[in-house]
Amino acid sequence: MGPCRCRLVERPRREPAASAHVFGAPIVTTIEPGRTFYRAEDYHQDFLAKNPGYPYIVFNDLPKIANLKRLFPGLYRAEPVLVSADRS
Repeated sequence: MGPCRCRLVERPRREPAASAHVFGAPIVTTIEPGRTFYRAEDYHQDFLAKNPGYPYIVFNDLPKIANLKRLFPGLYRAEPVLVSADRS
């Protein structure tokens, strides 16, 4: 995913979190065009989908996903968007 494509996805997803006042400070993530994008190696792509029992995933990511589902049920999707699907 290159920088320009990220911009189209990122902004609408962070605005509901900001308006819900879930965080103690404003969300200040910026996505800037014109920066070189380095794609991660294939074994990093879709890591959670390929390794759902990996300890880091179980202890760090799955609780965050559960909270996303609980806090923003309208934005949550059960089927993830996979990077590997974008490469076909």
